[in-house]
Amino acid sequence: MHYDCSMKKKRIFIVIAAVVCLLAAAFAGIRFFLSKLVNTKLENALADMSDIAEIDFSKAGIDVFSASVYINDVQIALDDAGKEKIIIDKVNIYRMDTESEFPLFMKINLKGARLALTEGDEPALPDFIDSLLNTPLDIYADYRFTPAKANLSYNAKPQNTKPKNLLTAASTVTDSVYDLSLNDLRITIPGAASFNFSFDAQNIDITDGTLSSAALLRAQLKYTDASLFPSAVTAIAESESITEEDVKGVLKDLLDDFANESNSAEIKNACDAVKDFIEKPESISITIEPQTPVLFSDLFSRFDIDVLRSLNVQVGLP
Repeated sequence: MHYDCSMKKKRIFIVIAAVVCLLAAAFAGIRFFLSKLVNTKLENALADMSDIAEIDFSKAGIDVFSASVYINDVQIALDDAGKEKIIIDKVNIYRMDTESEFPLFMKINLKGARLALTEGDEPALPDFIDSLLNTPLDIYADYRFTPAKANLSYNAKPQNTKPKNLLTAASTVTDSVYDLSLNDLRITIPGAASFNFSFDAQNIDITDGTLSSAALLRAQLKYTDASLFPSAVTAIAESESITEEDVKGVLKDLLDDFANESNSAEIKNACDAVKDFIEKPESISITIEPQTPVLFSDLFSRFDIDVLRSLNVQVGLP
């Protein structure tokens, strides 16, 4: 009996040891394979970023399991003299188009991004704004450009009729015209607020840099407050020598005036939701789902009540 128990224990030990060895070998093999796989990715990403940023290549590397490139202590000069810079503690590149002249897709995370000015060049700003601008941000972005197609259709909502793309003929489509999906843009101000933004747009010409034929298909913004809005109200109250309730009252009166001028039930509902947020600033979401694409030129040049109505804006609270 003792012999049988000992043999069973030995067999169990051998099986466990074999499994551990196999896992270790698999782990080493996976690391080797992935490191080879992303090595080119690292080189291409660094080459692309080095055109616009100061990079210490000794601070770059790869995370083999997420297959992402990381770069520490990145500096991007905003002027020729180098007095104005964006400093980023860490950049993670999960996916990036390194073959096109302009990256047509990218999935990236910037940790600790902030603006750095040479001492003495900082503009005089209120303490609240100055503190906010000096807070390092965490930014996550995931976007993709796809070639635009004539007569492309889309669904704003399943029940909606599919409107046609604003391009009316295939001859108007060129290799430089793209549709854009910003799948996710997350901006976090630690301890203050976070923004989650996404949108779809069409007919963007990436060569001339204009939005003459570009149109918005849909957009969504979710804002979550930690302390930003109350701090802003306090700062305004102090600068104007009024109470915080006075500030909130002025904001709500402005919303009421705007809602009355719009003569729109949808806009009034949206304003009422914003007023509720003012009283209890936790989170708020704004969704834009137009029945037909809305030209960016209309949004920027003649933004009025009619354009606002066409956006079909919906505001919601949790």
